[in-house]
Amino acid sequence: MNSRTFYDRSITIKIFFNPKQKSNKMKKTLFLLSFALTALFATSFSQQKKTIDKKVVSTAYSASRGAADPKIKADVPAEDKKSVKERGDCSIYFDNYSGLYVKVYVDGTYRGTMSGYGSLTVNTYGYTTIYCKSTGGTRVWNDAGDCSGYYHFKLY
Repeated sequence: MNSRTFYDRSITIKIFFNPKQKSNKMKKTLFLLSFALTALFATSFSQQKKTIDKKVVSTAYSASRGAADPKIKADVPAEDKKSVKERGDCSIYFDNYSGLYVKVYVDGTYRGTMSGYGSLTVNTYGYTTIYCKSTGGTRVWNDAGDCSGYYHFKLY
C-alpha cells in the first residue's frame, strides 16, 4: 500500500490509498473535511456586523424665508464634475415609504435622491447623522448612526 503525506501548516494528514482501487471512503472524507472547513469559515466571517433597523417619521419643515438650511453643508453639485468613487467601510440603506422624492444627506453632504417608494444605498467611511429632505421642502427626516452595524433607515 502506498502512502502520501499532505502538509498544511503544522498539521500532517496521512492518507493511505491503493492506486488500483478507487476509494469512496477517501472521497467522502475529503468532501466532509472541505464541507466542515467551508461551514466554519462562512459562519465566522458572516457574523461581524448586525443589521439595525430604524423607523424614521417625518416632521414638517419650517424654514425662515430665504435662509439656508443649517443642516446642509454641501448640496447638489451645480456643475458637472467627476466625483471620487467611494467604497467605504460601511453601508447605509434607505427605504422611502413616503411617496415623496427625497434628497439624502450624510453628515450634511448630499449623497443622492430617492424616488417615492424607492430605495438608496450609501457607502461611506463613517458618519454620525443622516438628514433627509423632500425635494419640495415640506418634510424632513433626522436620525443618527455609526458604522457599528448595517443601518437600515425606513422613512415614513
